[in-house]
Formats: sequence, C-alpha cells, structure tokens
Amino acid sequence: KMSGDLQWLLLRKSSSFIRPSAPESPLLSSEPGNLIAKHSYKYSSTINGQKALGIKPQEKGALIVARKTKSPINEWNKGFAKTQVTGGKRRAYKSTANVVSTTRPDLLKPSVARVSAIYASQNPKKDAPVKKVRGNKA
Repeated sequence: KMSGDLQWLLLRKSSSFIRPSAPESPLLSSEPGNLIAKHSYKYSSTINGQKALGIKPQEKGALIVARKTKSPINEWNKGFAKTQVTGGKRRAYKSTANVVSTTRPDLLKPSVARVSAIYASQNPKKDAPVKKVRGNKA
C-alpha cells in the first residue's frame, strides 16, 4: 500500500483527468468524485479513495455516491453506498449534509452547492415577460 502523498507526487503531472485551462488559472479535473473539479490533493478521489464522494444528477433529484468507511479495498464496486435524493430542496440539502458529514465533513459546503446547482438546472425555465411599448408609440 502506497501513501497518498507518494501517489499524488506520481499522478499530479500525468493524470488523464487534467483538463486544459488558461495558463494563469488553476488546473481543472474531470475526475469522477471530484466535487470542485479542481486538480488538487484534497479533492482527488483517486488519491483519497477510501473517502471518495460523488454527486450526480438524476432525472429527478440527485444521486450521492459515497465510499463505505469499512469496505475492503479489493471489493471496490461493492464498497459504495448510493443515496437517491428526491423531494424538496431543503430536504435534499439536509440529506446531502447527513451523508457527507459522515464521509467528508470538509466537503460539506461544496456538496450542498452541487446539489443546489443540480436542482436549479432541473427547474423549468420561465418565459421572458412581453415588453410593453412606452412613450409616444403606445
């Protein structure tokens, strides 16, 4: 078993999940389970495999995928707990906070923000109001 620091030193320059960005901006990542999409040791789910956490949009609501704390590393697929979040926004935020606080309490705000963005994208868009004619043309 290799330490997380050594894994990060080996992967930080050559990860296949690194996305190109502007030269002065921080490196971005398309890694599954990376809530912030920032390429860093803290948010990497490949380095922090035992604490992996991902939030995906569903048809209605969101799906939270969290790594079980006592799952063996050799049974990787069986070691994830999937929580379907549906219902109102406040209920979704609370259930997200409950799941995330046991796995990665440092990612509480970003995870609630991700669920909020998912719910905002699922709302139907309102039509723009008709512009009223003003002045002499009325």
